Amino acid sequence: MPEDQIAALENEKYISLTTFRRDGRAVTTPVWFIREDDHLFVRTRAQFGKVKRIRNDPHVTIAPCTFFGKVAGGAFDATAHIVGPGDQQRLERRFSEKYGLEKRIIDLVVALGARLHRRTLTCLFLGLDTAGAIHCSPPRTAGDQLRAGVGADAVQPRAQ
Repeated sequence: MPEDQIAALENEKYISLTTFRRDGRAVTTPVWFIREDDHLFVRTRAQFGKVKRIRNDPHVTIAPCTFFGKVAGGAFDATAHIVGPGDQQRLERRFSEKYGLEKRIIDLVVALGARLHRRTLTCLFLGLDTAGAIHCSPPRTAGDQLRAGVGADAVQPRAQ
């Protein structure tokens, strides 16, 4: 992915991450992201459906979007694969710096909801490098790998 595509996302708050189901249907989700040099990182929960879809089909598309997921610029392709969790603390700090109070409130609401439903939610990071590959750190427990929740994803047919 050319540097200009990453640079075009510099002032954006959300990107649209599109993953694909086994039958080829696209599932698009607006997500937060941060940029470090020529890499983008996305924060999500290991239990969400997008993680399962990425494991089944590593092809994804990314585009700038609004809070509600309306695409606000050109999309580009990327490839997803799993990497180790070594950078999680640093990335968590970077997300806190960018999203501040908004992130703390969301984290609190998610933690309270998980506690109420007696679930453990594990954070997962996806990163986009200039070669067009997305890297994600795996869940920390086998139970996390088995659980796959579904977020507020909008379904769109995949163009063939």
